[in-house]
Amino acid sequence: MAVSRSLPRSLRNEGPASYISDEKSQMSVELNEEDMRLALFGSPKQSDPVVLAKPQPSPTSRLNSKPLSLKLRVTLHVTKDFEGDVSVFIYDANTLSTLIAEQEAKKEAKKKKFKYFDVVSVKPIQ
Repeated sequence: MAVSRSLPRSLRNEGPASYISDEKSQMSVELNEEDMRLALFGSPKQSDPVVLAKPQPSPTSRLNSKPLSLKLRVTLHVTKDFEGDVSVFIYDANTLSTLIAEQEAKKEAKKKKFKYFDVVSVKPIQ
């Protein structure tokens, strides 16, 4: 056994229980809360207090900005007969979604007895 004590701890054949008991005897130091904070977060740095000021709204930014368009104008070419006379159908939708605007325009064209439609354009209006 004298040979195993001269070997490094990792090469000894003593088992894990003796290793744990040796570690416990070396770690008998108790740390207080300040020491733990110092170990985890490092030393506290003294910095100037940060003062947050409320930003003042600029009156010129409101005057120059355009309001969002709340309507889309859908233009359809519609016919009642296949390859018949083409009419232009214009519908103003109260939405920002072009897909919903197209669907509403087609539904309104169906109410007016049109069977065939072709979407020409969907543009925002003011």
